[in-house]
Amino acid sequence: GERHAGKVAAFLQKNCITPTQILCTPFLRSNSTAELISEKLGKIPVQVSTAILPGAGVDDLIGAVSKNCTDDKQWTMVCAHEPDTSYFLGRLLLKEDEFPFPFLPGDVYAIDVTFKDHQASAKIITFFSPINSEIN
Repeated sequence: GERHAGKVAAFLQKNCITPTQILCTPFLRSNSTAELISEKLGKIPVQVSTAILPGAGVDDLIGAVSKNCTDDKQWTMVCAHEPDTSYFLGRLLLKEDEFPFPFLPGDVYAIDVTFKDHQASAKIITFFSPINSEIN
């Protein structure tokens, strides 16, 4: 957990990706991960949200994120749990109920979410897996 959070923070720094906030569930692991990354990125505000608890839908996620983003130059990092993360990615990227690739602990997908006719869609900006980076 801590090692993966450190690798995620280093990846974000190296790629000049700095979230406006980090949104996490109230669960210990999600909150600890968010706090560790926040520290390494210079005290990014961490927002604990029950809106993204396991079983949440995409509308819940978008509502929680958009509540604190006032323009399209801001972005939020979300620390969530499986299988919800795969569900969110599947719905936003593919309009499917699951993402076809395994989501490993610590994986980061930076996605750009857009809205057209009140429908959210997304595209992947970048991806990082701290577990796979250990294999290489």
